[in-house]
Amino acid sequence: VVLDPKERFKKWKVVGGGTYGDVYVCYDTSTNQKVALKRFKIHAVDDGITLSLSLSLHP
Repeated sequence: VVLDPKERFKKWKVVGGGTYGDVYVCYDTSTNQKVALKRFKIHAVDDGITLSLSLSLHP
């Protein structure tokens, strides 16, 4: 069963942000762990090449 991300992850707080989006500390209800999630800004998705490069360089 795949949960809707809005149901699976409960946001706690914003820990950073930048050109492409904001980073949140969240609670993953399916694994019971604290995780970091990046929520992308709409305009960043329009720039697919830069966004792809950003994702490929992320550790």
